[in-house]
Amino acid sequence: MTNMIEVFATNIQDHKDARIVQGLFRIVFPKFNINFDLADSDHVLRVESSTQIDQGAIMRYIQKMGFAIRILE
Repeated sequence: MTNMIEVFATNIQDHKDARIVQGLFRIVFPKFNINFDLADSDHVLRVESSTQIDQGAIMRYIQKMGFAIRILE
């Protein structure tokens, strides 16, 4: 089975914030594997899963934590 991958630009710049988001994602979205590339100018959030990824749910969750997020084309 092919994994689904979605990539987002965020304003998460701090490694501490990224670790907090990753920890919460493990609880809320346990089937998703996420990682950040904070060195990239878009502060990339990459989400990978063997199941369907709901972009809207991810974006709402990040926004509720007070961060900006958009889909990277």
